[in-house]
Amino acid sequence: MDDETIYGGVPRFLVVLHRLVTDPATDEMISWTTCPQTKASAFTVHKPVDLAKGVFPTIFKHANFS
Repeated sequence: MDDETIYGGVPRFLVVLHRLVTDPATDEMISWTTCPQTKASAFTVHKPVDLAKGVFPTIFKHANFS
């Protein structure tokens, strides 16, 4: 298993993304939403610049948001 795959084969990026979306401290930047038509869960990035500059560098090796 490499650094990119953890937790039973789930890619590290997805595990970290889930933690970010679930963390109440990041709700102003990224949070869960529900699609009105399908009732499916999704996430919305409210402040991509703040997320990329303030949070990503503390977690990832970069501050890229695309």
